[in-house]
Amino acid sequence: MNREMNLVFFQSVRISHYQRAGKLLLFVLITCMAVSAVDKPRNGLRRLIHIYVKDSELPVPKNSMPFNKDTFYYGDKSEVIIPLQNRKKDNEIRYASFGSSVTWGAALDDRENEAYAWRLSKFDKERAKNYGLRATGPNYPASCISTMIGEEVFDVIVLEYFCRGPEGLMTFASRIRERFPNAVIIMIKLWSPFQLRDYSKNINVGDFAFDVGFQNDYIHDPNFREAILAYGADKFKYQYADPEDELTNLFFTVAKKIGAHVVYMPLSDKADGLGGWLELGDKLLANDSFHLSSKGHEDIANQINSIVDRVGTPKDTVLGKFNGIDHCYNWFESGVIGEGLEYSANGIIDKMKNTETYVLSFYNENVNQEGIVQGSGWIKISNLSESKMDFFLGYMTTGPSPSKYPRVQVVRSSKFGSKYILEPESLVWGDKHVHIARIEYIGELNPGAKDEIITFKPLEETEYPFRLVAVIITPTNGNKGEQFSGIGGGN
Repeated sequence: MNREMNLVFFQSVRISHYQRAGKLLLFVLITCMAVSAVDKPRNGLRRLIHIYVKDSELPVPKNSMPFNKDTFYYGDKSEVIIPLQNRKKDNEIRYASFGSSVTWGAALDDRENEAYAWRLSKFDKERAKNYGLRATGPNYPASCISTMIGEEVFDVIVLEYFCRGPEGLMTFASRIRERFPNAVIIMIKLWSPFQLRDYSKNINVGDFAFDVGFQNDYIHDPNFREAILAYGADKFKYQYADPEDELTNLFFTVAKKIGAHVVYMPLSDKADGLGGWLELGDKLLANDSFHLSSKGHEDIANQINSIVDRVGTPKDTVLGKFNGIDHCYNWFESGVIGEGLEYSANGIIDKMKNTETYVLSFYNENVNQEGIVQGSGWIKISNLSESKMDFFLGYMTTGPSPSKYPRVQVVRSSKFGSKYILEPESLVWGDKHVHIARIEYIGELNPGAKDEIITFKPLEETEYPFRLVAVIITPTNGNKGEQFSGIGGGN
């Protein structure tokens, strides 16, 4: 059984403002591996989650969580119900969905016609935007939200970042609420078999499946059901059922601070039988036994729409100011850098072989065995804001060691020749073969700094040339301990 993960995503490093020496803190949540509104009458209370779940023969979530079963609301103040005469019409409501590969629609046959992000608007792409980024936490949108959405206006905002919460959820949620003070914000709490653990053996359901020879689609395999029942399926307990669990507590703390509603992916505390997690996994999970299936996306969309039906959205959307304007350049999926970032004449943006992703490499000098010419190059950046900003670079790496990429020296022209080293290894994944990007903190940019030259010099000849994929200039993060996460990608 080949369990190696061939993913492209961005690892996590500390981004707090006191980190000035570029020292990285890698944070990977292994248990969170990278990992419709159908055309029916929308009649308010009939579509509350517990009624909807009953109608669809799915059980009420049993997560031992401190949630209000009547309102699913976590604000400090009373939940606001907009009078019907003051509500925006259904065909005018604008939706924005932020999340990881689940929100993006990974593992779906037709993501644009199955992902919940578009089901919310009955597939009106003008009113629903899918900002999901594969294998990504909330810190990229937290750092780049003004770049991502510009002047877009939204009435309902969905956040899908439970397991990746420590990677910037509080910052992101706070910036979203500041921008959209009266929007309905909904946070999603999903689960996967990797979160069901037998503590006596320190294994999860996924470990068990792979150890006894099943493939990635094990949750849909009747033979797996028989095997795990013979082992003792009820030995596996939901890992995040304790309200005092660190991730769970963070999730609900954020929800309370921003006045969010919470939607659950249905989960049972029993394994077998009608409504057990084996049946739920078979219905709600895709063929990889991790991402949501089309039915799973439909279930989430229906729960979200039931909340919107009940509380309503006001006719007039209030806009607040962004707490700092970021400037982010991410050409990984589009191949387009955009205005404001220059690079040396020997820089070429090209699609990586056998992928749909784009990188910037610098070509001259040393020819290696593959005939790839790799050499030094530069980019030119500016901080046109009136505030001090944090500066990060995203670049490709491989693992295990030795990397197929070179160590690269970075020199900043405005910092008296300050030097940084970009290490080429993909850390944490051990002997798994991965090809991923990671982020490095490259110090601060002073207010009004213009035309700073950042020079890249490979320090060794390797199979692949240095590949740059993103530049992030963002307000300094005041939430100490949050981690910097991905910028998108993933296969």
